[in-house]
Amino acid sequence: MQYAAGPVTVIAGKFVTLAGAEVIAPTRQHELIPRSLLFTNLEPLTHTGIRLTVAPVEVVSFTLA
Repeated sequence: MQYAAGPVTVIAGKFVTLAGAEVIAPTRQHELIPRSLLFTNLEPLTHTGIRLTVAPVEVVSFTLA
């Protein structure tokens, strides 16, 4: 579910994590990012909850997840 009004966007549900250089299903292997055991076992891939993004100006945005 998503709601946007002016500079504020609220997203609720299940979404991909914001942190981390790894992706869930890469289309090709990136040579600078290794596929490690840490990624496959310990790093969360998705989050369930609410994410709030506020963009006070066009070039800056703040996200709270």
